[in-house]
Amino acid sequence: MLEILFGFFIKINESNISLIKILEISENSIIAIGNRLNESLMGEIVLIKLTRNGNVIFSKSIYSNSYIQSVDAVYKDGRVYIVGTITIQNEGNNILFISVDTNGNIINSKFYSIANYENPSAMTIENDKIYIIGTANPTGPIRPFFFIVDTNGIPKFMKLAYLFVYSTNLKNFYLEGDYIYVFGDYYDAKRISFIFKFDTLFNLIEGKRIFTNNQFPIYGFFKRNDSLI
Repeated sequence: MLEILFGFFIKINESNISLIKILEISENSIIAIGNRLNESLMGEIVLIKLTRNGNVIFSKSIYSNSYIQSVDAVYKDGRVYIVGTITIQNEGNNILFISVDTNGNIINSKFYSIANYENPSAMTIENDKIYIIGTANPTGPIRPFFFIVDTNGIPKFMKLAYLFVYSTNLKNFYLEGDYIYVFGDYYDAKRISFIFKFDTLFNLIEGKRIFTNNQFPIYGFFKRNDSLI
C-alpha cells in the first residue's frame, strides 16, 4: 500500500486517499493522517501508522453517519489531535475535533457549531491549549474565527473577527512566546495577503497588508530573527 521514498515522501497506490499531515510520534514511527471517500461516497479520516523503514503497522479509518474530513493534526504526549469538518444537515460544516492514541483508538470526539458553515484551516498546541483558526459564514462576508479548546476538546475561548470587509482566508499560524502570528489573504478585486500579530487571546497587536499589482495569495511564511519571510 505504501512505500517510503527518500525517507520522507509517501507514495500511495490507492488514488482515493489524500494525505494532509505526517506526524512523528517516536524515534521509530510516524502517523500519516488523510482523507478518503468510501464506497458510499462519504468522507472518512484515515490514520496510517508506519515505521521509518516504510513498513505499515496499521491502517484505520474514522467514519461517521455524516461526511467528515480532516484539515490539520498535531501530536503531543501520546495523543494525536485532529481538527476537521463534519457536515450537519441545515447547518453546513461544523468544526470536528478528534483525539486518538498512538494505536489509532479514539479517545474523544466532538463537533462545534459556532456560527455558520465553519471551515477550520490550521491548529497548534501549547501546554494544554489547542489553538484552532479558520473561517465562518454567519451572514454576509466570510469571517475569521479563533478558537481555543483544552486537550479534552472543551471550549475555552472563541472569537469571531472582522478583519476586513471582504472575504478573508486564514491560511496558517504559529505561536512564539506570548505572540501568535497569523497569515492569509482576502479578496478585494484581487487577492491581497496579510500577516497579523496577536497576543495569546487573539487581541490584535499589529498587522500588515501586502499590496502588489497582481494577485498575491500567500501560502506560507516563517520568522527569522526580526523578519517575516
